[in-house]
Amino acid sequence: MNKSLFLRLSCFIFVAFSCVTLATTFVSKNVKCGNCGVEVKVNELVSTSHLGPMDLDTRPAPLAREAYLSALQSCPQCGYCASDLSRKVLKKESREYLATHQKEILSAIEKHDGAYRHHTAASIAAIENPPNLPQAMWLELSAAWECDDRNDNANAVQYRKNTLEYLQKHLQRKEVPHLLLLQCDLLRRIRQFDEAQKVME
Repeated sequence: MNKSLFLRLSCFIFVAFSCVTLATTFVSKNVKCGNCGVEVKVNELVSTSHLGPMDLDTRPAPLAREAYLSALQSCPQCGYCASDLSRKVLKKESREYLATHQKEILSAIEKHDGAYRHHTAASIAAIENPPNLPQAMWLELSAAWECDDRNDNANAVQYRKNTLEYLQKHLQRKEVPHLLLLQCDLLRRIRQFDEAQKVME
């Protein structure tokens, strides 16, 4: 085969493969906020993919890494944040949390501060009935990942401490052996090395 033709064919196959397998798709739709009832236009993650293994703290590889962080939905009216904004806010304590922190949350939404928005969503997930501790854990860890990306070490540590709290409460209710590795990594990242050693023993 002609060398030039071979190179062009190889490039075509690579581009075609990339387009098929390395893509993230969002769709826009209008939903009614589960807290205040205002209609909000949100982006819903339909599909994504990843290239390479996850990090030690379970953070997925690109493109999924960016996709999952961008998938959180927020209400610019009341500050409610969730993976599904149409999910009803059931507990009075959740509504009180949103009202108490509304100024900070709305500022985070306006500034596209994904870390604080994920922290808000995690807090609500942990309060709701029944508390969704696994979801709260992953949302809070996502907040830490966003802080990692902008070298905000102080908040990254705090969000990991919050993640660890949700994780430990979850493990008290249900044994999930593979989460012990995440627990160990969280302890390592907040420099609680002795506690991490105990988990691994």
